[in-house]
Amino acid sequence: MAAGLRGHAVTVSMMAAETTHPEDVWALALRNLVAGGHPTSDTITAVESLARAYGRDVRVVPSWSSFTLVDAADRPLRIVDVAPLGVNMAAVTATLATMDAAASAPHPPPPADLAARLTAAAARPPYPTWLFALAAATGATALAVIFGAVRPSTYLFVPVAAALGAVLRRFLGRRGVGLIGQAFGAALIGGLAGALSVQLDLTSPARLVAVCPAMVLVPGPHLLNATLDLAARRMTMGLGRLAYGSLIVLAICAGLLLGLAPGGDLPVTAAGLSVALWLDVPAAMVAAASYPIYFSLNARLIIWPVLVGGLAHAMRWFVVTDAGWGVVAGGFVACLIAGALLGPVARRHGASFAGVGFAAVVALVPGVYVFRGVSGLLDLTVAATADTTTAVAGDLSAGGLTLVAMAIGLVAGKALTAALRPLTRVEVRGGR
Repeated sequence: MAAGLRGHAVTVSMMAAETTHPEDVWALALRNLVAGGHPTSDTITAVESLARAYGRDVRVVPSWSSFTLVDAADRPLRIVDVAPLGVNMAAVTATLATMDAAASAPHPPPPADLAARLTAAAARPPYPTWLFALAAATGATALAVIFGAVRPSTYLFVPVAAALGAVLRRFLGRRGVGLIGQAFGAALIGGLAGALSVQLDLTSPARLVAVCPAMVLVPGPHLLNATLDLAARRMTMGLGRLAYGSLIVLAICAGLLLGLAPGGDLPVTAAGLSVALWLDVPAAMVAAASYPIYFSLNARLIIWPVLVGGLAHAMRWFVVTDAGWGVVAGGFVACLIAGALLGPVARRHGASFAGVGFAAVVALVPGVYVFRGVSGLLDLTVAATADTTTAVAGDLSAGGLTLVAMAIGLVAGKALTAALRPLTRVEVRGGR
């Protein structure tokens, strides 16, 4: 990922050096936002508002591998070759702040000056590897607490495996390996740690030593952005993002199960234990504090997903444990609250909602259901039994429906507050 960010910075630097026309600056801003993982609708609004500040009526036409700037007569102005393959919230926040300042100024800055500022915004570096590894370790350990790990050895294996996986991801990223390969390698380490713990008889049937390091790899922002695009009827973008996120999930499953193979498989009938509210909520807040580090969220904004994540997880605990509504309803209610509270935060601070919103609810991701379900599918190819079939169907349906409910809850919460919000400064200048 780091290598990809450096490559992106070189590209925009070259553009900035040659920029003389406003169209080139708008294309540069568009590239920054798309490459940083900003939601499509918000990206279009920001770029079109910036163009209006320069007195031009421009539309952004999105597709999976390129975005096109067209004028009022639908004539192409620029084609920006960029695909939403990464997430860098620091670059997105800096880019949006630069665009907002330019659109709000009495006189927009010269294109060359704005291009230089956008180039600097795109070059915002990710967090250092040691902090990235520490966040992976604390996030995975928090998930182990939430899933009810009781063996002391689990709290030794899980953070070590997650940290090693994070270091490997950075190592592979610097050598041009994409997120799919990075996820596979990190999940493989988690699986190998799980296999070792099985051989040493230091793990439970739930194999949390293997599952928890893999859980922090789930590409939540990509899946959430896919839902936002589908909700906006941008089918090409939505299906493209969904396919890309699904490939990453499949790579995680493959690495996890391959690494775990020397110690056996992931039993489909083994579930985690329920934990008390006083333990569940603080662990969820630790996970919410760890996850933004993966995508370079500005440190001053991390407190928001932490606080909202704690509240959302508490509501989910009451819905599931006290009301008995089940994990699907619990995920929806928690994410509806998180989306409603974090939508205004993301807009106010110019942050990517996909990253901020998902960070708050990462502890709710039903990765364990997906991993167990895929493991069960492999078992069915060897010896199909009624119990295994039932367990696989239950895991995959619970995992899939919970992911859908979470995405819908976040999108609905965001849409609810967006419908009530006042006009932002950029939109006022653009006349919206």
